Amino acid sequence: MENKKNKNQMKSFYIPLIAILVLLAAIVGITTSIADRKAATQIDKGKNSVPTVVTPADKSTNKGGADSRKAETEKSSPETEKTVKPEDTKPEETPAEPPAPVKPTFMSPVSGIVIKGYSDTVPVFSETMNDYRVHGGVDIAGEEGEAVLSAADGKIGAIWNDPLMGTCLTVVHDAGFVTTYKGLNEILPEGIAQGVEVKAGQPIGAIGDTALIEVAEEPHVHFEMTEGGVAVNPLDHVAITGSTSYEG
Repeated sequence: MENKKNKNQMKSFYIPLIAILVLLAAIVGITTSIADRKAATQIDKGKNSVPTVVTPADKSTNKGGADSRKAETEKSSPETEKTVKPEDTKPEETPAEPPAPVKPTFMSPVSGIVIKGYSDTVPVFSETMNDYRVHGGVDIAGEEGEAVLSAADGKIGAIWNDPLMGTCLTVVHDAGFVTTYKGLNEILPEGIAQGVEVKAGQPIGAIGDTALIEVAEEPHVHFEMTEGGVAVNPLDHVAITGSTSYEG
């Protein structure tokens, strides 16, 4: 009888215990099932999601990347290149052109009148030679021994004795002009020599009788002029102080 009672007491102890164990097992099973489902869901989401790839363009969101790109842009931009100021560049120096030579202002070498004019194409009568021939200058009358003056500033070019025109002398002027004085006295003023600088109005000789081809005429200086090596009429460039006594 007592054994039966003990068995009943043991049943009453184990039955609640078993019930509690079953409940705990159920709770554990439910919890495990929920955890497994969450894990499975996260795995599925991981499989279906697209990984985020950071491209060079996305680096603009990075401060360091943006600064680097900005620096590269500024480095390559023409606007950021050093500007050369005009004053920093030395211009090429061009040699200064010399001023154009100025035509001299000519004066009459003597104060007399013109007794024979310039005629390089039409022959004129020669009293000494008693014929007609061209005349490459003008004859300006004066007293024998009268000073013959340089018609303009220049330099003595040549001095020589011509068999027909006697003692001759040239003065080289600016702008390609050369004046020639013929029939001078054989004695020249002191200091007059080839290469000497002379001024307008400075005595360079005297009226003589050395021009044998014109010795029959009254005393005069035979005066010629060239421009650029070409003979020209002196009366086109010189104002003769006296009047002309010849026709033409």
